[in-house]
Amino acid sequence: MKGYNEAPFEASMLVHFRQRRDIELVNRMNRSMVNNNEEKINKEETEKKLLALKMEKKK
Repeated sequence: MKGYNEAPFEASMLVHFRQRRDIELVNRMNRSMVNNNEEKINKEETEKKLLALKMEKKK
């Protein structure tokens, strides 16, 4: 089993992937990953704020 500090794939494989894919497809995939991450972060921040409000109301 690979450790957490090891890359899941060789960097050259990413170059190979990009060379074989249309640049627009790669850009759409990148945007999708960024949007998904932003949504996750926003959800986590909202949950933290709600938890803080609940804790404040209990006091």
